Amino acid sequence: MDGDVVDALATPGRVAAMLRAQGIRTPSGQPDARQLRRLREIRAAAQALTRGAVREYQELARALLGRYSFTLGTSGRLEHEGCGWDGFIVEILLRLVEISESSRLKTCKNPRCRWAFLDDSPSGRRVWCDMSTCGNRDKVARFRSRQRAGSRRRTRAVRA
Repeated sequence: MDGDVVDALATPGRVAAMLRAQGIRTPSGQPDARQLRRLREIRAAAQALTRGAVREYQELARALLGRYSFTLGTSGRLEHEGCGWDGFIVEILLRLVEISESSRLKTCKNPRCRWAFLDDSPSGRRVWCDMSTCGNRDKVARFRSRQRAGSRRRTRAVRA
């Protein structure tokens, strides 16, 4: 998250490495080009949802869901036949559809991060994906900005 924004879905290798670095169990290997496109489409749907663009989200999700086959399991939950990266992608899609009913899917306030996260705070007012990294960096940056502004005001007062 330091420096420039990095697209975690730029290459198949980057996707696999990023997910594993986050502690997410992934299938072995890397997604192929088609699977990488699906992951990007899911990201676009999630971003539409976090912006409140419900119609856009619905269109994207409907198109994505139409690419897979589902059955209704005995638990009343949608199930799929996919395995490997296809199965992994379908699970992400199903989780997105489940949480779309909630308004708690948000985008991190840190402009260098912009990760989507599920706000599970009691008040629903969380703004950072992770307080210990993004939240702390934002608070430190604002503190330093105030310190610099105060220093400039003191310097101008001394010169006057």
